[in-house]
Parts: sequence; structure tokens; C-alpha cells
Amino acid sequence: MYLRAKIDRDFKLEILVGSISGKVISQSLAELESVEDLRSLLSERLFDSIKSSNYRKEKEEREILACTSTVRVFSLSSVDSNSDCMLEVMLDYNTSLRI
Repeated sequence: MYLRAKIDRDFKLEILVGSISGKVISQSLAELESVEDLRSLLSERLFDSIKSSNYRKEKEEREILACTSTVRVFSLSSVDSNSDCMLEVMLDYNTSLRI
């Protein structure tokens, strides 16, 4: 986890997950059909925090309705397909204070 963001700035939460979990999350993100699908994939608290982030609000202002750019999963190794993965989630500042 990074140091807290400056006041009213978004916060990036990084969660290390195993390769199988990372692949499942990544596939689920790729198959999202609605924002509500993302709510089902993540906890209610994380989803609400994503929706409150400045980054997400800017996307909505530009009428980009998908939340997929606020959540991403990537492998920590480009060589080993069984390596751990990183789940990155952009959260609002107030949530970062509680984490």
C-alpha cells in the first residue's frame, strides 16, 4: 500500500494475489457487461469507493461509463505464467484514511 494521497486526491490500493485468483479476476473483468457486474465482483465497500474517486468522476463526466480502468490486474512476471498477480484499485481519499 502506498502512503496516503494528498487531501482530495485518489489513492491506489495494490493487492498481491496468487496466479489463479489473478486469472479469475482478470477474466471476470474482461467479461463485465455492466457496472453492476463490477459491484458483484468487488465488495460493496470497494465498489462505492471506486465510484467516489476523482478518476471515476472524470470518466463519468466524459461519459465513459465502464469502471474497468479503475481496476486492473496484471502478472508480476512476463515470463512465468504461474507468477503472482497485482490487483490495482483506484479509491477515493476518504477510503484511504480508513485503510
